[in-house]
Amino acid sequence: MPNYSPARKVFSSVSKKIEDIPFDKCFDAYTDAKNELLVNIQADIDAEYDREIADMEYNYAETHEAPYEGNFSDSVPKPVARADADILAKHTTERMKVDFINKYGIPLHIDWILEQAITLIGNMPVTRNSSGLISGTRFKYDNFKTPWLRGLFLFLMINTKSVYLKLQYKAPHKHFGALVPFIMYAHKLVKGTMYSEWDRDEIHEVVHSDLATAMTYEMPEFSRDRLLQLRTEGLTIKSGVGVGQLKNAITTHKLNTSVSDTDWNQVPSLVQVILTQIWMAHPDNRTKYMILDIKDWDKMPGSLVPREVIAKPILTKQVVTKSNEPIDTPWD
Repeated sequence: MPNYSPARKVFSSVSKKIEDIPFDKCFDAYTDAKNELLVNIQADIDAEYDREIADMEYNYAETHEAPYEGNFSDSVPKPVARADADILAKHTTERMKVDFINKYGIPLHIDWILEQAITLIGNMPVTRNSSGLISGTRFKYDNFKTPWLRGLFLFLMINTKSVYLKLQYKAPHKHFGALVPFIMYAHKLVKGTMYSEWDRDEIHEVVHSDLATAMTYEMPEFSRDRLLQLRTEGLTIKSGVGVGQLKNAITTHKLNTSVSDTDWNQVPSLVQVILTQIWMAHPDNRTKYMILDIKDWDKMPGSLVPREVIAKPILTKQVVTKSNEPIDTPWD
């Protein structure tokens, strides 16, 4: 294992081997954060449950002469803590950032780490179901069985790629950014496997949740003119210095809230990015390995706006296995 300097807070690797990165520590950080969150949630549940039982006992005593023979808790099961997916993702990401990414200086090595992860994951076996589609569930639980591999998987599933990538709209980091389904990308790059070969109902198991939500989002059609209008509105600076000017579509990662279309405001942020072709989806930034069409994952759509218009920034100060084999018990 390469040396880690507590003083410099940097993990140094002269070997540049992905096996030397302590991804098991990433798994530990995730697990600790998840357990901590569930303990806190359960404490709140227990307190509310105790109040509910106390109220039941009090109300019974007020309306009955004889005491209740039994325990109210026997008839009212106590809820078990479950964490909201978004809250869990944010909580665990922050812990992984502090206890793994920052602690070991992962961003300093991220280019070769991700390149080697492509080779490692792209050569993992896949399982196809009765429809001939690749099972994301089987891929996850068949291939990521050790703490090290699970830590690598959890690292790749982080939604906020900026915790280890500087500029996602620039090379080389745009090849691993928020619009890239890393595991599917690895298989497309290594084996030529099309994104459409993966079962749509199971991609949430192998794609970070923000992108998986975008890839499976069902929404009404927006005309080109309407998208252009929403794009302009979303890029317009609303207040302060530069009010009325347009933000740079190449570098802006999220549109402002629309005041003219409340339905549009409900559309997931990454879907808005894809449809209006800003940031990573901008024609100057995009690659064929990004998700650029939520209905056809392998398609690169035409430009929404002529290249000569949108390319000019407006600056402001601002191995297939059998599908009938049992799946190991889920580890997360």
